[in-house]
Amino acid sequence: MKKKSWINVLLIAGSLMVSNPAHALFTNGGFESGDFTGWSVSGSGAPLSTVMSAATPMLTGQTSDIDPYYGSYMARLQDLYGGYHVTTLSQSDTITGADLSEDLYVRWGALLVEPSNTHPVSAQPFFDITILRNGSSIGSFHADAESKQGGGWTQYGYLGGEAWYKTDVFSFDLSTFSIGDTIAVSMSIHDCGWGGHGASAFLDGIGTTPLPNP
Repeated sequence: MKKKSWINVLLIAGSLMVSNPAHALFTNGGFESGDFTGWSVSGSGAPLSTVMSAATPMLTGQTSDIDPYYGSYMARLQDLYGGYHVTTLSQSDTITGADLSEDLYVRWGALLVEPSNTHPVSAQPFFDITILRNGSSIGSFHADAESKQGGGWTQYGYLGGEAWYKTDVFSFDLSTFSIGDTIAVSMSIHDCGWGGHGASAFLDGIGTTPLPNP
């Protein structure tokens, strides 16, 4: 009887670990609260941003949903209709001794509409991730609709230009931090600088818990 009870406890514990990954370091890193609890959402595109269970087709020619990368929810910043929108999602926390041997992970996806007419790179829609230590930037990632940094972008439809989609994991080694340091993660999405082409970002699984590819 005791043996059976211990087996049940282990099975329940294992099930909880699989279904509710910790996403340590930041609050609500998987957005499984169904909202932006713990996060700051700012910028002109904030009213267009939400936590959702799936992004249904957003543009002409898009045939598939973009589903949460983990769990039941993900964050979506902005839509794809342009209008000079900029949106930033951010959160800060305090580094503990346990964090120093960890990496920070951000599962991101971006839909960037590449203008069909000539735009300088500085006016292209783009997506950024920035890591800050005590208020100063110490690491970043950038991707714009023209350069498509890192490769692996796929055409996902058309809306005044080809829309390009990619999902990937950004990681950052926390060993350069010290106990008590403030760490902040900031993720920003920008429409094109001329206003006519949109950009949208999808975020999930943010924290020090490594997760498998979705």
